[in-house]
Amino acid sequence: MTHLGLLVTGASFAVFRGLHWGLRLLPTPRSARDRWKWRNICVSLMHSLLSGAGALVGLSLYPQMTTDPIHGHPPWALLLVAVSVGYFLADGADMLWNQTLAQAWDLLCHHLVVVSCLSTAVLSGHYVGLSLVSLLLELNSVCLHLRKLLLLSHQAPSLAFSMTSWATLATLALFRLVPLGWMSLWLLREYHQVPFALVILGATGLATVGVMSITLGVRILINDVLRSRPCPSVPKH
Repeated sequence: MTHLGLLVTGASFAVFRGLHWGLRLLPTPRSARDRWKWRNICVSLMHSLLSGAGALVGLSLYPQMTTDPIHGHPPWALLLVAVSVGYFLADGADMLWNQTLAQAWDLLCHHLVVVSCLSTAVLSGHYVGLSLVSLLLELNSVCLHLRKLLLLSHQAPSLAFSMTSWATLATLALFRLVPLGWMSLWLLREYHQVPFALVILGATGLATVGVMSITLGVRILINDVLRSRPCPSVPKH
């Protein structure tokens, strides 16, 4: 199964890199300020829809992946994790090809941590249930990508952008912070079942993604919600 997982990872990398290049042949909206970023986010949206929906359906059909996140999983779940590893590698390559390190260092660090954690499941065949729980975060990423596409196409402020912003905040709490909290509690309770190196890797990954998620949520709340409200006049001193 490990060899199949590596094969799927390589195939996924090739497919997503092909999408990055293939979208160059399609027209982008005239209002899009950054055509490369538009194409990159469109590919990211495809991955988020695939992996997020797959994780939600998989965990609903096979709840044993949450009761035994180390060993309990159907064979196809490992392949979904391998597809995501291939995507994050392809997205990192796309950013390195089109941006400087100064522009992309934060997302590259995020991708490095995520690939390190998910690759553990692909290489060992274990922790697949835990990896699928982490892929629930992609359901929030769907809203994040839609919000970014609306910003790039100058659709803010608008009703569509306002609805997307609220959906982003709601899914951030439900599908990002809740899974991160669940995984953190599981690691605290079951750390004795996990090799020490993987405990450090998992804790580092959860802390990194957790801090980035909270920062992102606060930024969206301030920029999209609080600043969009009309401010009452304040008497001058």
